Amino acid sequence: MSDRNLPHGPHGMPADRFTEAGEGFVDLLEANWKLLVGLVVVIIMTVSGAVAFKRASETRQADLQGQVAAIASIYPGDPDATVPPGAEAAAVAAEKYQAFLNEGAEGPALYMAQINLGRTLEATGDTDKAGASYREALSAPAPFAAVAHMRLGYLAANAGQHTDAAEHFKQAASADRSLAAQASLEMAYMAEISGDTGLAITRYVEVAKAHPESPQEAEARSRIRVLGGDPAELLGENVPEPVAMPTGNTEAPAEPATDAAAPADTSGESR
Repeated sequence: MSDRNLPHGPHGMPADRFTEAGEGFVDLLEANWKLLVGLVVVIIMTVSGAVAFKRASETRQADLQGQVAAIASIYPGDPDATVPPGAEAAAVAAEKYQAFLNEGAEGPALYMAQINLGRTLEATGDTDKAGASYREALSAPAPFAAVAHMRLGYLAANAGQHTDAAEHFKQAASADRSLAAQASLEMAYMAEISGDTGLAITRYVEVAKAHPESPQEAEARSRIRVLGGDPAELLGENVPEPVAMPTGNTEAPAEPATDAAAPADTSGESR
């Protein structure tokens, strides 16, 4: 009997062949059930392993950050302090940070340690090694890289390298909006220190416009005045308001009319 004479199944396949295909699939399952079960087990183990690995990574990162925090407690002070006991504590902390990094830190803990190492080295007066540690952190995600740029900017400024400092501050402002106000103000300082008054005023105006009602805006206005500028004028705050043109009838008002006649002469005298 030809296929045309057979009743058709739901997918257009002749009914008996549809049945044969189903039986073939069952035979395939029976022949390979161990392999299929193994595949399922592998998939489950892979997913479970990924979850376990993520949890283990999070636990390790928490532990690493805890170690960084413990070191930071040794020297939590002003990174610019270079006198005892700050320098002594900073030296101890710097040694511990370096040992921590040598053990193969990773993730945020790595970047935190690199930046903190730089800050402690600054406090001990070793600015060359501090700069090297900050540069290691430049490849970190934006928030960490921005802090590294800020510290490199300060190092360059203190060394008289104002152009390099301004570039680091510019990079910091671009990388982290939370540092943009201070970084932009530092760029203006660099222009002022370099003797470029025009550029300095321009940058101070930009700071005041971009960061209203901030400490940086107040400082920018102050520096503009010191440099001989008028902050209100430069910021467009004292532009006179346009005079409103009168509307309606613009003719001068008429003299008030008086209906009272001139008083009569009642003296009774005739000349």
